[in-house]
Amino acid sequence: SPENASRVMNVGAGVAFVSVLPMLLVFFGTRERSEYLEQKQPKLGESLKAAVKNKPFLYAIGIFLLTWTALDVLQTVLLYYLKYRMNLPGSGDLIFGLLFITAMVSLPFWHWASRRWDKRRAYIGAMIFLAVVMIGLGFMDPDWGLFAVGLLSALAGVGLGAVQLLTWAMIPDAIEWDEVHTGQRHEGMFYSLVTTFRKIAVSISVPLAMLMLEWTGYVANAEVQPDAAIFGLQLLIGPIPAVFLVFGIILALAYPMNRIRHAQLRQQLRERQDDQKG
Repeated sequence: SPENASRVMNVGAGVAFVSVLPMLLVFFGTRERSEYLEQKQPKLGESLKAAVKNKPFLYAIGIFLLTWTALDVLQTVLLYYLKYRMNLPGSGDLIFGLLFITAMVSLPFWHWASRRWDKRRAYIGAMIFLAVVMIGLGFMDPDWGLFAVGLLSALAGVGLGAVQLLTWAMIPDAIEWDEVHTGQRHEGMFYSLVTTFRKIAVSISVPLAMLMLEWTGYVANAEVQPDAAIFGLQLLIGPIPAVFLVFGIILALAYPMNRIRHAQLRQQLRERQDDQKG
């Protein structure tokens, strides 16, 4: 509504201010380790070549892309789904709140799981769980009401916590693999590529969702949508993201880094650092 424009502007300004504070705290509170300050910085071409040749990183970035594409599809269409499929147009704030609160609460569990087993196994288990929950969300009966939607959304939030933690946690392992094999650290290039792939995930998920709605006859701002559009929303909430997660699981099954291999890498790095100090 046009009369809410000033409120939207105020909220945007407030969110911008609050969002900037953690960035400033991290920037001013972070210090480079002295031994890395003294190292010669690799050239851009060397860093890119190291990333392309890093097998664990290629698997990790593929897992990252597929998983975040699935989550972005869900987040793109969730409000449409609540309004037109579940007949709960005013529940968006509550459902998103449940998603992100349960994701935050579940982080310690997934940290424990990744240490108890390893990141690969924890990821596979989490994505199987999340795929099942998302399919359940997609094919809920509207008569089940807000409680059932909230319950499944909270369960999906548990899976979201795994995504937030585990997809990012695989990247440092690849950086250590790189350091063992090249004798250098190229984390700047690695995280630049991760950020790029995060944007690619958005550029895949949003057009995919919009195209699906167009193909199924979605009518913008209509009170009632065609049955085909409702079915399209169900596919976008459940099966389509689940397919991306399944491909992520397949990559994770082939992911060459496990807890034992990672421990060996860390031991090699410690021995190399001790030799350099000696």
